[in-house]
Amino acid sequence: MYHQKLNVMRKSVLLIMMLFAVSMAANAQKFALIDTEYIMKNIPAAQSANEQMQEATKKYQSEVEALAKEAQKMFQDYQAKSSTLSAAQKTKTEDAIVAKEKAAAELKRNYFGPEGELAKMRDKLITPIQDDIYEAVKAISQQHGYDLIIDRASATGIIFANPRIDISDEILRKLGYSKKLLESIPTILKDLGYDTLYLHTKLNDYYDKFGWKKLMSFIKDDGIKRSIYIFKI
Repeated sequence: MYHQKLNVMRKSVLLIMMLFAVSMAANAQKFALIDTEYIMKNIPAAQSANEQMQEATKKYQSEVEALAKEAQKMFQDYQAKSSTLSAAQKTKTEDAIVAKEKAAAELKRNYFGPEGELAKMRDKLITPIQDDIYEAVKAISQQHGYDLIIDRASATGIIFANPRIDISDEILRKLGYSKKLLESIPTILKDLGYDTLYLHTKLNDYYDKFGWKKLMSFIKDDGIKRSIYIFKI
């Protein structure tokens, strides 16, 4: 009985030590989130690419539907006239209908198939942008020592995540899009008829180099330091 109790105690202690070790390992890891949908929406080239693909999709779909309607019309006409057609005429008409249906299916495959025109367009317009995003994520991961970066746009299991671990804006800055936007602000303000712009941000000491003046800094209940900036033309 004593030995049994001792073995149980040893197993319990071992289990506790293992759980503690796993917990410490997990706590030692650094995690971050990105939102690729948000990132893509803030990249002008990606927006332009999406618009081009949407226009091409509509055009291709219209062509496929037109050909399919031709095949449908041929079949309806055939049904209406079949009683007056000879066997040879029926065979000829049926072959023409089948050929038209095959043409519609082939056109659809050429446009929307795995190696179709839309796939080629995506490889040409979207894939290079996605590759740049990946390289930016990789560089920031190495810079900050992240063990894991999750894309919340595709991670359906995420119910809630603290905004402080979302580095999507940092990815955009790494790609240079934040800089381009900031440099264009004077022109945008002038066109809109404004001469002053205020900014509330979690990025401290970043906007100073772009001509922004810090008015104040403060820390909210979540422990994150924020700053208020002003920009005048």
